[in-house]
Amino acid sequence: MHLPIVAGIVVISVGDKDALSHPHDHDVAATIAVIGGPMLFLAGTVLFRHLLERRWARAQLAGMLALALLAAAARVLDTLALSVAAGLVLTGVAVGETVGRVRRGRRAGG
Repeated sequence: MHLPIVAGIVVISVGDKDALSHPHDHDVAATIAVIGGPMLFLAGTVLFRHLLERRWARAQLAGMLALALLAAAARVLDTLALSVAAGLVLTGVAVGETVGRVRRGRRAGG
């Protein structure tokens, strides 16, 4: 179950490298890395949580939906803007997960 999570992190780093080296391009490969990395990471996290906790991680699922919508907007956004937006989606997922965990009474741990 860890493989998609680790692979997602690696693809995120490739997308970041592309976004920083060619920030104003509309390259398909960079778009796939910038959106696909976080998507792969979140999909792995969702599956891992479901396997361990027998529940679907709503924050991660919402993040995957937001990334899918962001992918639809990739034609009008350059690589840097897309990367920033994907980073904001991941930040929103982290906030949502923390809020959900506190509401369930679990203060520590993922």
